[in-house]
Amino acid sequence: MPPRKATDRCGNTTHDYPRHRDDGEKVLIGLVNGTAEYYDRTQNRVKGVVKHDGEFSEEMSHQLGTDETVVDHVQQTREAYGEYDELTGYAKGMCRAEKLAQTGAITRPQAEVYVLRSEQGLLRQDVAKMLGKSPSTLDSLLVKAKDKIERAHQLSQESASSGDSGVVDPVRNLAKKVRGNASPVISDDVDRDIIDITITARERQGSARISTAVPEDTDSEEFALRISAELASVVENDEDAIGTGIARDGFFRKD
Repeated sequence: MPPRKATDRCGNTTHDYPRHRDDGEKVLIGLVNGTAEYYDRTQNRVKGVVKHDGEFSEEMSHQLGTDETVVDHVQQTREAYGEYDELTGYAKGMCRAEKLAQTGAITRPQAEVYVLRSEQGLLRQDVAKMLGKSPSTLDSLLVKAKDKIERAHQLSQESASSGDSGVVDPVRNLAKKVRGNASPVISDDVDRDIIDITITARERQGSARISTAVPEDTDSEEFALRISAELASVVENDEDAIGTGIARDGFFRKD
C-alpha cells in the first residue's frame, strides 16, 4: 500500500499549490502544521497559506531577521513542530546547499545552483526564477560548482574500505594527491558525533598540518570539500607549505 500523501488541513497536497510564483519571488517550502509555507525572497519573509474552494488565504506571516535565511527558518520550524509533513525539492536543496557551503570550499550561490539543478533535478528556468538570477549567471555558477565538486571527489574516489569509519580512506587518498607522505591521525572527540582529523604531510617544499573536526554523518562529498578548503587555506597562508605546486595548477582554486 503506497504511503499516504501529506496534506494541509483542507486536504490539499503540495501538488495543489504552485511551486513558485511566475516571477519566482515566492517559492513553496512545504507543508507543516496544516498550512503551506512560502518563502518570499524579495522581503525575506515566510508566509503560511491554506487553499480552500480554489481560494488562498494567508494564515501566517513571519519576517526573517537580516542575517536569517530560509534554511534557518526550516531548522527553527523543525525544532518547534518536528519534521515537516513534506518539504519541496527547493527546501531540501537549500538545506543541503547550506551544508556544502559551510565547508568553505564552495560558495553558497554555487552550492545552491549545484544542488537544485544537479541533485534535485529542477529545471533551469525554474531555478533561475527561484534564486532571482539570470539563466547565464546560473550556468556560470553551475560550471564552477561542478568543477569544484569533481575536484573534491578526486580526494575520496578509488579508495578501499578501511574500518567502520568511511573517513580514513579519503585522508589517505589526499596523501596521494599532494604527492607527499601524509600521516592521518583520527581520534574520537568527547562528543561521539565528532571525529578529529589531523593530517601532516611532508615534501621537499615544506610541510602542512591540517586539523579539523568532522561530524560522523558527513558524506564523502562534504568531507572532501572540507579537507580541500583546509589545505587551500594552509597553502594560501604559507608559501613554503606542501601543495604549492597543486595551488599553482589550480587544484584548490577558490574562485
